[in-house]
Amino acid sequence: MPDALIIILIILCSILLLLLIAIYVMFTMNYIYPKRLTYENAKNWMDSHNMYEDFDKLNKIEYKITLKNGYELNARFIPSEIKTNKYVIILHGITANQEFDAKYVNAFRKAQYNVITYDSRGHGKNKRCKVTM
Repeated sequence: MPDALIIILIILCSILLLLLIAIYVMFTMNYIYPKRLTYENAKNWMDSHNMYEDFDKLNKIEYKITLKNGYELNARFIPSEIKTNKYVIILHGITANQEFDAKYVNAFRKAQYNVITYDSRGHGKNKRCKVTM
């Protein structure tokens, strides 16, 4: 094999390796520091898909949960239609926030559950931080 061909192969392999490293870093950073959707974006999406229903009119108690390390999570308590001792905690997916949980609230309230929603670490109104799975 001529020397020029070997040099071209080395250059191409190096470019490919650098490209793969860049893609790996990009995807890793998206998982560690995900894009955060705003409450407004969530509400608009829910409205446009007819999933928000009368969530704005429900009685909601907003509060913060302080973790052992001092990190604070924003949370909501939404009481059932009737007094009950049953509770459900609804989690949202990566990049979302507790506003997206609105689509599940009415079903649980009608099944006589008190509902708790919260923003996961680094999501919603919470302080930006690293996110682990």
